[in-house]
Amino acid sequence: MKLFQDSTHTEQNGSPSFSLVRLALLTAAEGVIALLLSLRTRSEAQSAVLFGLSRERLFLLGLILFMIGAWFAALLNARRIEARIKSSAHIEFAALFMRLSVWIIGFILLFCFYFAYAPIRSADSTVHSILSRAAPLLIWFFLSALQTAVYIRQFERGKLLTDGETRWLITALFLFIFAFGFRYYDSIDWTRRLNFSAFVFLTPAFLAVIVSVLKIAARNGCLAAERITPIFFYVFVFFLVFAFHRSVSYWAVRTDSPAKAYWAELADAFLNGRLYLMNPATNHDLTMFNGEWYVPNPPLPAIVLMPFVALFGVEGVNMTVVSALIGAGNVVLMMLVLRAAVSAGFFKLSDEAVFWLAATFAVGTNHLWLVTLGQMWFVSQLTTVFFVGLACLAALRAWSPWLTGLFLGCAMLSRPNVFPIALFLAGAEAFRIRRQTPGGSGAFDWRRFVVWGVQAAVPAAASGALLLFYNWLRFGDWFDFGYIAINGAPFILEAVRTYGMFHPHFFSANWRTMILTLPRIVPANGGAIFHPGIGGYSIFAMTPPVVYAFLRPKRTLWLVGAWLSIAVSSSFLLLYHNTGAEQIGYRYLMDFIFPLFILIANGMDGVPSRFFKASAGVGTFVNLLAMHWWYFLR
Repeated sequence: MKLFQDSTHTEQNGSPSFSLVRLALLTAAEGVIALLLSLRTRSEAQSAVLFGLSRERLFLLGLILFMIGAWFAALLNARRIEARIKSSAHIEFAALFMRLSVWIIGFILLFCFYFAYAPIRSADSTVHSILSRAAPLLIWFFLSALQTAVYIRQFERGKLLTDGETRWLITALFLFIFAFGFRYYDSIDWTRRLNFSAFVFLTPAFLAVIVSVLKIAARNGCLAAERITPIFFYVFVFFLVFAFHRSVSYWAVRTDSPAKAYWAELADAFLNGRLYLMNPATNHDLTMFNGEWYVPNPPLPAIVLMPFVALFGVEGVNMTVVSALIGAGNVVLMMLVLRAAVSAGFFKLSDEAVFWLAATFAVGTNHLWLVTLGQMWFVSQLTTVFFVGLACLAALRAWSPWLTGLFLGCAMLSRPNVFPIALFLAGAEAFRIRRQTPGGSGAFDWRRFVVWGVQAAVPAAASGALLLFYNWLRFGDWFDFGYIAINGAPFILEAVRTYGMFHPHFFSANWRTMILTLPRIVPANGGAIFHPGIGGYSIFAMTPPVVYAFLRPKRTLWLVGAWLSIAVSSSFLLLYHNTGAEQIGYRYLMDFIFPLFILIANGMDGVPSRFFKASAGVGTFVNLLAMHWWYFLR
C-alpha cells in the first residue's frame, strides 16, 4: 500500500520517489525468482529436449531471461530513460495503457487459476497443464505491469479519463475476458450448456464501453450524450443482471425449462382458443375440471408470453430465460423506483445507497432463487413484482393515474392478493398533493385526490373483473380459482378443504415461517452442514436490512401508505393456507417488496452505513448457502 501512496509524490529535489532504478532492480529480482521457480519442475521425459526441459519450457525460460536482460539494460540507462519519460508529451496515454494492462493481466490470471482448479479440470486439464508451467511468468507479468503503472503514474500532469470513466472501461474488460472464459468452460462442460452465451455476456461488455464513451463525450460538453447516458446505463444494468442470473442458473444446472413451467403451454392454448392444457407432461399443481387440466394461477404470465410462443413455439420459449429477463427488469425497476422516491421528496439517498439497495434486493433476498427456478408459481411472483414496480414508478413519477391503475391491475392478474399496494400508491399521491399545497400545509385538495383515485381504480377494478370472468369461463364459478381441486401436496389440499383459503388456524405456522424460523447448522457425515430447512426461514435472516424499515419514522402520508400496504398484505398472508411450501427464505415477502425497500431506504439516512453493508452481506451469504443446499445437498 505504501508503494501506491509514494507513487503520487516526488521528492523535494524533483526526482521521483519511486525511481526507475528501484523499479528495474525490483522487477529484475522478481524475474530471477520466476526463473528459479520455472526451473524447479522438470518436463516429462518424452518431451525433454535439453537439460530435461521441453521446447515450451525452454521458450518460457528464454522469454524470462530476455525480459530480465531488458530490465538490467534499463537500469544501466536509467537517468536518460527517466529524463525522456518526464518530458514525454504522451505520458498520460502511457499511464492509462499501463493501468488497463494491469487489470487485463490480472483478470486473465484470475480466470486461469479458476479454470485450473475448477471442477472442469476433471474433463479438461489444458489450463491446469499450462498454468503449472507458466504460472511464475504470468505472475511476474502482472507484478511488472503493476509496478510500471505505479512508476509512470507519478509523472502524470493530468488524467485522460476520470476515475469513473476508467472504472467503466475496466468493467468492460472484465466482461470481455469473462465472456471468452465462460465460452471455453461451456464448450467443455457437457452437463449444463448455456445457449447464446456470447450474446449473454458480451452484450453488457459492449454497453459498458458505450457508457464510458458517452460519459467522456458528456464531460466534453456534448448535451446529447449527457441526456442519453442514463438510458444506456439502465440498459447496461439490465443486461448485466440478466447475465448474472444466467450464470447462476448455469451453476445451479437450471438452464432449460423445468417441469411444471406451464406458462408457455398455456400461452399456446390461448392462441388456439383453449383455456386448458392438452396432454401436459406432468399434472402436478394443475386443476382437473370436466376432464381437462387447467393452470389454477391467474393468467397474466401466459398473456405476456403469447407473442413469443406465436413466434418461436412452445419449445422455443425457455422459462429460465424468461425468469432471468423478468428478474433483471425487477432490479432495474428497484433502482428507478428508489430514484423516483428521492425525486418525489420522500428522502435523500446517495448513488451508493441506491446501488447497495438494488444489490440487496438482487442477492440479499430470495429473488435470486426465484429467478433460477422457471416454474409456474415462481414466474407468477416475478411477473407480479415487475408490474408492482411499474405501478410504484408510475405513481412516484406522477404518470397518468390510468397507467398506475393499469399496472396494478396487471399485477393482480398475476397475484390478486397484491391489491393492498394500492394503499401505498394512494399515500404517494396524497403526499404529492400535500407538498404542492402552498407552504406545504393548509387545506388538502380532496377533489384532486378523489379524481386520481377513481381514475386509478377503474383499470385495477377492470382487471379484477376480468379475473373473475376468467374463473367463470374455466370452472363455471366467479370465485373459484381452482385451488380447492388442485393436484398439489395433499396436506395443503386438505387444509384448504377443511378451513378454506384464509383462516386464523394458519396464523401460527405463517408467523413461524415469516418471523421466527432460522437456518441451522446440523451434523452430517461426521461434520456439519448449513441447513436452512425446506419450509423457508425468517425475513430477518433472509434480509437483515429489513430492520432499517423501522428507523427514522415520519408522520408523512407516503410512509403511512407504505406501512398500511405492508400491514394489510401481511395480515392476509398470516391467514393464508400456504406458508410458501418448499422455499428458500420467505417468498411471499415479494408481494410488498417495493414499499418495504422504500421504507428501508428511508431508514438509511441517505448513505449506506457499515452496519447496513455488513447486514446485507450476511443476508447474501445466508441466501447463497441456502441455494447451494437447495440444489446440491438436500
